[in-house]
Order: sequence, then structure tokens, then C-alpha cells
Amino acid sequence: MTIDLSSDFANGAEGWSAGFTDYALTLADLGLSSGIRPMPENLGLNSTGYYIQGRNSSDDLFMFLARRLTPENQIKPNTTYRLEYEIQFASDAPSGAIGIGGAPGEAVFVKAGASSVQPIALIDVAGQISINIDKGNQSQGGRDVGVAGNVANGRNPEEPTEYALVTLVYQHPTPVTADANGNLWLVVGTDSGFEGPTALYYTKINVKLSHCG
Repeated sequence: MTIDLSSDFANGAEGWSAGFTDYALTLADLGLSSGIRPMPENLGLNSTGYYIQGRNSSDDLFMFLARRLTPENQIKPNTTYRLEYEIQFASDAPSGAIGIGGAPGEAVFVKAGASSVQPIALIDVAGQISINIDKGNQSQGGRDVGVAGNVANGRNPEEPTEYALVTLVYQHPTPVTADANGNLWLVVGTDSGFEGPTALYYTKINVKLSHCG
């Protein structure tokens, strides 16, 4: 059995919500922001996307979108699925540019996957914010979320900075099992090694879930 889910942010949030982790509460001026916004004018799309931005002052900022799936989405309790993603977003990070800590394009890693628990931010006694799922770190993927690519948009860094659309296709290597109530959370985000700002407009997230066994 295969379940095909398509999220087009021209229609609004489509059940996705944003989150930010892997930074310290003591850091100021991270510029964290998210929400449905008009797409950049230079793309000529006349539509909206799911905007998310942050400044990676922590050298490890994770910015993500998550969506809960339930039996209403044909998810079955205690059932294991393999996931294939097609992710489209607009990025203003050119290819081959030089940045502090890493490139603004190639060192900002796009990650995708799923979990049987809701991804939430955890705050420890030192004020460090982490996440309760295994996403790996920067260029390394984790059990729940793996590396799908990066945000480099293919434009020449010598040209004026403009947004361009990027499409990534990714098959998550680790199957995910829904919980006893048929809940499963999809996760798409960026894990940054670039010590500067990243601002993306997600346009579409398509997911195919294939029943294992």
C-alpha cells in the first residue's frame, strides 16, 4: 500500500508548523521567523510559500517544518513505512560562495524524515535548546532525519543575489513506524554550518509512504 501526500504552500500551511532548535537562549539577534508569505517577486509565481529564517550564531541552528499524520491520512497504527520526499523551495544562497564557517549554500544541509513522536524543542538547565528526535548533526544524518541535499541554488556568486527554485528528491533509508494511535510526524528542515543568515521559502513538499511488509 502506498500513500501519496502533497503539500502546496500556495494553499496555506497545509498542516505544517515551524520550529527552531540547536541554539542557546543566551544568544541574541538570531532573527528567528516563520510563516506563510508571498513568494519573492523575481520568481514571478504570484503565490505564497512557507517562509523560515534564522541567523546561525550558534554554528548549529536547525530550522524545521513538521506535520502530523493520522489515520485520517490513511496511516495505520503500529505500521512501518518507507518514505520518499520531493521538496521544493526558493533559496537566495548561490552555489560556490564563501562564508564564515562554511558556504551559505553547500554548508546549509536540507534534511527530511519522520518520527513516531512529535518533534519538540527541549531546554536543558544551561539554557541550550535541542530536539527530541535523532537528526544527526550538520552534514551527518540521523535515524529519524537524514540529509537530502543543501540550499545552494545554482546561481553564480558573482551575480546579484536573487532567489531561485531548488528541487530535491530524497529517500529516507530508515523505515518509520507509526505509534499505537496511528500518529506519525513528517519533518523537513535545514541544519546549518554557515555562521550567517538563511531565509527560505518552501513551496511544495510531496511525500510517498510505502507500507513495509
